[in-house]
Amino acid sequence: MKTNSPLISIITVVFNGDEYLEQTIQSVVNQTYTNIEYIIIDGGSTDKTIDIIKKHEKNIDFFISESDNGIYDAMNKGIKKAKGKYIGLLNSDDYYERDAVEIIVNEINIQADFDIFFGNAHIINEYIQKKKLQTKMRGKNMEKGFSIFHPTVFVKKETYTKYGMFDISFKIAADYELLLRFYKKNCKFFHINKTITNFREGGMSYYNKDSAQEQFRIHMKHTNFFNAYFAKTKLKTKELLQKIFKKLLGKKKYHNLRYKFS
Repeated sequence: MKTNSPLISIITVVFNGDEYLEQTIQSVVNQTYTNIEYIIIDGGSTDKTIDIIKKHEKNIDFFISESDNGIYDAMNKGIKKAKGKYIGLLNSDDYYERDAVEIIVNEINIQADFDIFFGNAHIINEYIQKKKLQTKMRGKNMEKGFSIFHPTVFVKKETYTKYGMFDISFKIAADYELLLRFYKKNCKFFHINKTITNFREGGMSYYNKDSAQEQFRIHMKHTNFFNAYFAKTKLKTKELLQKIFKKLLGKKKYHNLRYKFS
């Protein structure tokens, strides 16, 4: 394989995810870029997940099904197995644009000194289909609670080796902690202003009432009390306003207005 076609590892973690998993797998299998290692870590599913995985096993380089200590523990298992120069994490209910990996690799070949590449996402929920979201990190926004959408992120393998994987003491926001840790270690982030991933809203960390407390712990670990308090207050205020406007407007109208002005 040519040096400008590096091996890219894609990891999907799943547990009882048969509703969307086939679309997720197909989005990896059908990429325009072909030098991909695909890893699936299953948490011991009891639905049709395993059947779907076996259907596509010829296109899966490594698969294991066993109990784990949560989604981030499962992701760490995948990272340990990955052999690629860069690693992407694709949730079992999300899916890539067909040229997602090609877009990433094209930038890797140009911007070789960057550690982390990330792009834009389409947000999908029952009210809104494919809302383009800009995720460009500016200045110290990462320290103020700004989070890049992890399913668009590709991290250099040696960055994990040097600075560690997911901290599984965080059950909701370990993905944010990881990126903030990399940021504080002066890892170089590169934003690609193209859509990489289609992201289904409603995951574990989305609007969870415990998110604010975890973000506080994360900021106390990596920044200072001011940032920790600011991030916690911001998240709690956001959640309160969301509840109020959902009640006043109804969920459908709320989501349409939210995305119209975001």
